[in-house]
Amino acid sequence: MKKTIRVIIALMLVFTVLAVLTACGVIGQGGQTTTEAGTTERQTRNTTSEEPETTTEALTSPLTTEAPASTTTAPVTEAPTTTEEATTEIQTEAVTTEPEVDPRRDIPLGMATLDDLSENWSDFEMLVEGNIYKLPMSYEEFASYGWQLNEEGELRPHQYSLVRAKKDGATVTLRMINFSINNLPYDKCLVGGINIENYASTSGWPMDSVTIYLPGGIQYGVSGVDDIKSAYGEPSSEYEGSLYLNLTYKFDTYQEIDLYVYYESGVLEEIDMQNFVTPAGFDKGSASDVVPNTVLEYEKPSSLDEDLLSYQFMLEGEYYSVPIPIRELLAKGWSIEAERSADVVSAHDFDYVYLRNGNQSFRAMIHNNADYATIPENCWISRLYLISPSSNDSGIAGNWAIPRGITPGMAQAALEAALQGVTYEKEETDYGIYYGVYETEYTHIDYVYIEVDADDKTVRTVEINKRLE
Repeated sequence: MKKTIRVIIALMLVFTVLAVLTACGVIGQGGQTTTEAGTTERQTRNTTSEEPETTTEALTSPLTTEAPASTTTAPVTEAPTTTEEATTEIQTEAVTTEPEVDPRRDIPLGMATLDDLSENWSDFEMLVEGNIYKLPMSYEEFASYGWQLNEEGELRPHQYSLVRAKKDGATVTLRMINFSINNLPYDKCLVGGINIENYASTSGWPMDSVTIYLPGGIQYGVSGVDDIKSAYGEPSSEYEGSLYLNLTYKFDTYQEIDLYVYYESGVLEEIDMQNFVTPAGFDKGSASDVVPNTVLEYEKPSSLDEDLLSYQFMLEGEYYSVPIPIRELLAKGWSIEAERSADVVSAHDFDYVYLRNGNQSFRAMIHNNADYATIPENCWISRLYLISPSSNDSGIAGNWAIPRGITPGMAQAALEAALQGVTYEKEETDYGIYYGVYETEYTHIDYVYIEVDADDKTVRTVEINKRLE
């Protein structure tokens, strides 16, 4: 009984205290404490109303113990503040969740549809697993779709090579092409062509494992000959193989699509597309004025050899051999006529310049044997013409000679005497008499060619041609 009375008295005291506190405003409705700290917290959050929506959403509950399901922010264990540091962190997190976008279209990767694909086969596009492949394309773009080259290599300017690429067990064959003026590794070149075949081995991409569309709704592994001709018209050419019918649609040289419909299945089982054109705005790179080591290492002979195939000559008392660095002539008073000469020569390529020395001028083919594009001054002349003062040909006139004492204006009889023991081919025309001395009997590539005037029977021109190694 005494215990019961004590409990009743205790409860009456508690209710009395609560009534007093409520009357004084210490306890508000809903049981929330309205401390000064709590008021400051709400005021601080209200100042963030101009922040991005993601920031506001992330801060909707001051006492959240985990992030809302609709956001990707990490769980918080105490009320976050709205400092600049916190805002930046949340914004950065939001950016990283945005889907990657096709570099040439404003379409998220893997989200392209037939509506995004061209209707014309001559646009050289295909829709592959929700991505538009448009040739030519950079390897960087191609790799963004998950592909990786099977091998490494390098291409010279204007060269292309067949290179395989793989992805998730599938293999395609690419035509990597270099439109730059410098040597480039495969992964810096363009994908100018692609071949897709229905092979289950490491050399193909089975048609039942992928969805590929060409313009006009033509589908790999589904469309037949009638479908293709209905969409594209009659092909440029047809070839009936033992296993397939090959339909070729050709736009221009190196711009075509070959479609292979196999007799057994009656559907398209191979696509071979190539489009070798330089893209608009393509950056071909820049030339270097660094002198190639091979040019710096050139050594002039100290005298003339007896062998005509030493490709040596004497000019104004100086001895040279072909191929000759163009800078050797520039050092002797010749200059390049810039207005009608090439200003850059691609790596391992050739071009033309005009050289002038006083009243003499001639056109020369020059070669660059460096792995990078360079200026004409760093190139070589591999074909040189030495002419007599009476010649109307383009070349270098003056005091010159070649092995065996052959000089301009030399009589034909003296020339033939000098050629004793030399194997040569002789040809007579109404214009002149020609003596050809060749490196090999069957390939007239490297040679010394001597021309005698048909009228006065004297040496008029000597042509020295030696390929640059």
